Amino acid sequence: MKRSRWSLAAAAIGAGGLAAAIMASTPALGVNSSTATGSTVKILSATHPGTVVVSKTIKTILRIKVPAGHWLLSGKLWADSVPATSTTNTMIGCAITKGGVPPLLDNTIVNIPKTAAGTSAAVVGLSAVVRLRAPATIVLKCADFDTQVQTHDAVLTAIGG
Repeated sequence: MKRSRWSLAAAAIGAGGLAAAIMASTPALGVNSSTATGSTVKILSATHPGTVVVSKTIKTILRIKVPAGHWLLSGKLWADSVPATSTTNTMIGCAITKGGVPPLLDNTIVNIPKTAAGTSAAVVGLSAVVRLRAPATIVLKCADFDTQVQTHDAVLTAIGG
């Protein structure tokens, strides 16, 4: 089969057009496909690197103000028994709430038996995916169940926009 210059040019234009169409309709991995101006992924984070004693109460550990939009919320801390307590276990309940009151976005209770040395520790992790129609304050709270518990190195993060 004889090839003319026109058929080679048409094939090149066709291949170029196909590549342009693929590039235009398929965004790169991790690229926001929205055409809205200024649309970017936001990461908001709050930390409490110290110790918070949550003895016989409910305490707010962290709070973060989050604008309206779709968000992945994540809370993490580690908890252990207050030194020199006579309880046989450590029990902590933590929750992420919108505005500091129920409804809960996520919650968990961790019950850790003490070791022979009289201590206990565990990591608490919470997460939720939310759509906020208006700005809101997301709160990480923890409660003690009369076991003398304390928290350390808490982090509350919101990813989205």
